[in-house]
Amino acid sequence: MEKITLNRQELYELVWSEPMLTISRKYKISDTGIRKMCLRLGVPTPYPGYWRKIETGKKAKRAPLSGNFIGKQLTITLQKRVDGESLLSPLTLLQRRIEEDHAADLRIPERLIKPHPLTLETKLAFKERNYDQTRQLLRTGTIYNTGKLSIELAPRNVRRALIFFDCLFKLFLKRGHEVRESSFAVNGEIRRFRLSEIIESQEGEGGRVKSNPTGKFFFEVEGTNGWRRFIDGEKRIEQKLSKIVATVEEDIRLLLEVRERNRKYREECERIEREAREVKERKQRELLDFKRLLNAASREFEARVIRNYIDKVEASALSQDRLTDELKVYVEWARKKADWYDPLIEAEDELLKEVDRSRLAFSDPPASTGSWMT
Repeated sequence: MEKITLNRQELYELVWSEPMLTISRKYKISDTGIRKMCLRLGVPTPYPGYWRKIETGKKAKRAPLSGNFIGKQLTITLQKRVDGESLLSPLTLLQRRIEEDHAADLRIPERLIKPHPLTLETKLAFKERNYDQTRQLLRTGTIYNTGKLSIELAPRNVRRALIFFDCLFKLFLKRGHEVRESSFAVNGEIRRFRLSEIIESQEGEGGRVKSNPTGKFFFEVEGTNGWRRFIDGEKRIEQKLSKIVATVEEDIRLLLEVRERNRKYREECERIEREAREVKERKQRELLDFKRLLNAASREFEARVIRNYIDKVEASALSQDRLTDELKVYVEWARKKADWYDPLIEAEDELLKEVDRSRLAFSDPPASTGSWMT
């Protein structure tokens, strides 16, 4: 496998030229491993939000590389990945990228700090408890939010829920998305969400079932193929903000990717159908033009045949001294009809104006089709 050796300056240029997650996809080292190597060689790394500024076209200043390095190690060796080698999933890469770009936004405060308007509205809604909420509290130990957010939990956990939502809202906004009533808008796609508390049922006195809120949250967000659930476990859902946002963004990215593929497929099918239709039309036009050519050639030939025949009729009558006035009229009539029928002449004929020369039929048949000769 190909290996490269980098000195401090080269490592500095590498980590400031592209995100560490991108570098980790090219070399057999994690982004955490790259940071450790930079620390070992005294190489500064991009600060949180640096790559976000670069992506949005903003100016981002590099931290300078110090020349006063006194460490023993002066170089590192990286091994390139081979084609097809297993890498981190796009979702994991996106999650790590969010954690790298929004480290400060992922810190959970102990209280609300400049809360989002929707957070404030929800806080006020919880203070105004109605009759149905009171009944539910007595029955299950939980209350639901009467405001715009879908929340159902024990009263003692309202504060925690508000802080969670406020941090989540601000992170989505920092990512360039919209926060609406119980939904996020990412690239024009709407994803609903809801928060609940896990309730355990226990049998009490007299066989009555008692509901006990556990304090464990589960947050659900709508996906393309159903709802995705994030539950308090070893990590509370507050520590899963990056994963929640990454899950929504990746789900929508895949959806838009599929839509784009389908759009291109439809366009390709339409193009193939259109080209096939055009080819068919060209073939039909070609055949029609040839038929017209053949008809015109046949008419020209038949007109010459008629003239040749009339010439012989006239010549025969003259030789036999039988060219009567009636025959002269017929000869003149026949020659005019040959000129009318000949595609190179197409002389006008008052009585045959409505006749299609190609078919020798009336376009709109007249009331009488009798011949002057009958």
